[in-house]
Amino acid sequence: MTIAYRGIDLSVRSSVILTIISLPVMLVITIATAFSGNVDLAGQLSLNDLTLNSFLQGLAIGSAYFIGFEGSAALGAETKNPHRNIPRAIIVIPVGIGLFYLAGTEIQVPTLVNAADKLALGISPNAVLAEAAGVGFLANVSDLVLAVAIFASLIGFFNYGSRVIVSAASDALLPSALIRVNKRYKSPGAAIAFIGIPSVIGPALLLWLTPASPLEINGYIATLLVYFWVIPYFLICIGGAVLLNRSKASGSLIVNVGAVMASATVLWLYLNGILNPGPAPLNALPYVMIGTVVVFLIALVVSVRSRKTNRLPVRQ
Repeated sequence: MTIAYRGIDLSVRSSVILTIISLPVMLVITIATAFSGNVDLAGQLSLNDLTLNSFLQGLAIGSAYFIGFEGSAALGAETKNPHRNIPRAIIVIPVGIGLFYLAGTEIQVPTLVNAADKLALGISPNAVLAEAAGVGFLANVSDLVLAVAIFASLIGFFNYGSRVIVSAASDALLPSALIRVNKRYKSPGAAIAFIGIPSVIGPALLLWLTPASPLEINGYIATLLVYFWVIPYFLICIGGAVLLNRSKASGSLIVNVGAVMASATVLWLYLNGILNPGPAPLNALPYVMIGTVVVFLIALVVSVRSRKTNRLPVRQ
């Protein structure tokens, strides 16, 4: 929160440095795992046990790791030549990260599946991989560098998320106090605190209230996040097509077909959670999402009506 508050320049420098520090250790563990003999490409690429339900559930979980990839757009006002650089960043991020995710999944999953009992005890996946690959001396080090990498990603989320909060507040969807920007660092301190304080309390509260392990809680939260993003991503798919059609951009047919397919896929991610529910508590998450949205919509309507009432002229 402090680094994000100190501005974009410090945030970028910190994230890049921390990523450079953490990346080599994880690459060594992954490469060692690839040569350890535990990789089972034939089994992983086999479609014998594939079902539509399991595929869509996996798609929902996998989508969690791409949520927010378009967050770079939130920094458009602070980016040089945003019309060129922001679209490039939005395209490069999912494609580049996606290739690394696929490679890492193919290499690491067989070992992690065989060590499910260790993961259930709360041992970190990277430590399990290091031990199985014969580089156990990196187990504790990998925990440290993974924490460093997560810290680097959190800096990015605080910067992106706070700008989204400011945009919502500017449109009167959130309290106007969240618009305030620090004059020295040009950062939205109130918005950073607005998302930061719950982020500090939330994980500790979940660990205290539930018997689930940190890894299980992470899976539940990741799945719930996907459900929460269904509505905005659905609207983005439709709104993007409408915007391009209004500008009479070339290739509108491709854009419209892509928008229909993308919006249908996003919507089905949510419907599949209801029609083909997973084990508890995953089966309750679609209803948690819709219930939360309903509560916030009611609060928004009440707030808007209250503001309109307060603005009515007083008759003499």
